[in-house]
Amino acid sequence: MSKLRKNINGFTVVELLLVFIIVILLGFVGWYVYHTDHKTTASAKTSSTSSSTSSSSSTSTTKYFTITQWGVRAPYSGTLTLEYSIVTQSYPVDTQGNLDTVQYAGFNSDQLAASNPSACTDGDGGGSIMRYAPTDHVYGEADGTDLGTASQYFVSGNTASAGLVYNKVGNYYYQFAHVQAPCSANTDLVSQTNNAVESLVQSLEAVPSTNQ
Repeated sequence: MSKLRKNINGFTVVELLLVFIIVILLGFVGWYVYHTDHKTTASAKTSSTSSSTSSSSSTSTTKYFTITQWGVRAPYSGTLTLEYSIVTQSYPVDTQGNLDTVQYAGFNSDQLAASNPSACTDGDGGGSIMRYAPTDHVYGEADGTDLGTASQYFVSGNTASAGLVYNKVGNYYYQFAHVQAPCSANTDLVSQTNNAVESLVQSLEAVPSTNQ
């Protein structure tokens, strides 16, 4: 009788050990699953944050207004829709009829054109940007007087060019010229368009090469 009790007690101890081991294993598996799931969630949150940051960065990309023919651009985020046309202006340089030419971009805006469709459809109702190579001559707007070469005219301390809005990009000088005869009676809109073009000149830069 005592022998049988011993066998039963022995079996019970083994069973308890097995149950204990199983509980330990289940606890370890549960901890491992929880830990792995927690890391995956944290990683997903980090990835989501990175993606959100990247998306935010892409939406804040700088917008530029580009003068394609000249290979220059300037940051522009204004509300006016600017447009331009390239014009070649000729100036007589002597009594024999020889001419010198200067190129400029005449500006307008869709909004300004809409204010007076018959007079503001093109031209330089929104001002213009003159373009000079160093050896090109600068001529007075009023009477066409030869003011010397661009490299002589656009120099620091030159009283003739004092107060002008201009910028040098690469080998060219770019000068803003305010409209002389507004094409619209809406002077506020004319002024806004001119101011937008003036700001372009101050921020002009070369268009980056696509080969870089």
